[in-house]
Amino acid sequence: SASVFTTQAPKLTPEEKVQTLRSVDVLAPELLSPKAAVRAVTHVVLAHLSAALGTSIAGLLAPHQETMHALVFSKPLRALPPAAQIGCLHGLSLALSLDPPLFSITPELVARLQEAEARLQGNSFKLILERIGNWFQRNF
Repeated sequence: SASVFTTQAPKLTPEEKVQTLRSVDVLAPELLSPKAAVRAVTHVVLAHLSAALGTSIAGLLAPHQETMHALVFSKPLRALPPAAQIGCLHGLSLALSLDPPLFSITPELVARLQEAEARLQGNSFKLILERIGNWFQRNF
């Protein structure tokens, strides 16, 4: 029996790999949860799945790019409750911090970042901009 605390990823059968990839279908939208604890647990689970499958988190989420895009860009931030705004921006921040990033630079992305700047104040927006700035430095 494998310990939860092992440092090596377990060997997965082909069926277990398929089931593991299916779990990402459920997890990907939770990266934008209005609940911080849900987002945090989702990050940890994705990190473990990534290790178990021998792939990056970007690789796990790439098939879900359209879903993530729809969740991030479907409504203006002002139309969302405050907790959902934070969840949306955390998801956007994560998507841009992946290597390769889940979203490319588009007018829609720039507009969302401008909207975020208008909605957020002080340190919250600075932290998000810092993550996005790090992504720009890696990619340009």
